[in-house]
Amino acid sequence: MDCENEAMATPCEAIAKQREAIINPIDRLAASDKKSYKMAIAAKCAECVGCTPGYTEPGFREEIRRCSSYTCPLRPYRPYK
Repeated sequence: MDCENEAMATPCEAIAKQREAIINPIDRLAASDKKSYKMAIAAKCAECVGCTPGYTEPGFREEIRRCSSYTCPLRPYRPYK
């Protein structure tokens, strides 16, 4: 293995970086191999404020922070508090 190739990322590392770059929680959940309750809640909250697969609503994190749906069972667990 020569020095030039050592600097290159492996295919797995490149895929991991692409997944980290996904901002939309709905897309992140869909792309993940390791799904979690936290990811699912973030995706549902994002959907509630207008995000869809492939579209990220501008300012969605702030909207989730200001959630006014006091009857939502996920409200205590919402991300971006």
